[in-house]
Amino acid sequence: MGALTNLPPELVFGWALWLAGGLVLMRWFRSRSQSPSRAQSTVRHIAPKGQSASSSRAVVRRGPAAPDAFTELHALLDPPEEPRR
Repeated sequence: MGALTNLPPELVFGWALWLAGGLVLMRWFRSRSQSPSRAQSTVRHIAPKGQSASSSRAVVRRGPAAPDAFTELHALLDPPEEPRR
């Protein structure tokens, strides 16, 4: 404990501020990740013709697929091969 009393107050205040900011960001991230995201998927309930809404099925629409990062990197770094003559 004796070493902690020798710390400058600015350093202690900076650590406390850093810790408080990290806790706020952690709570925000957790609350955001618990709510359903609209970008990931959209669920629509469609009732087929002749059936009531109580026996409807769910149709899941996925967002556009993310491009493969390694394929893009390969295309950027390697020049296209020219045909031999």
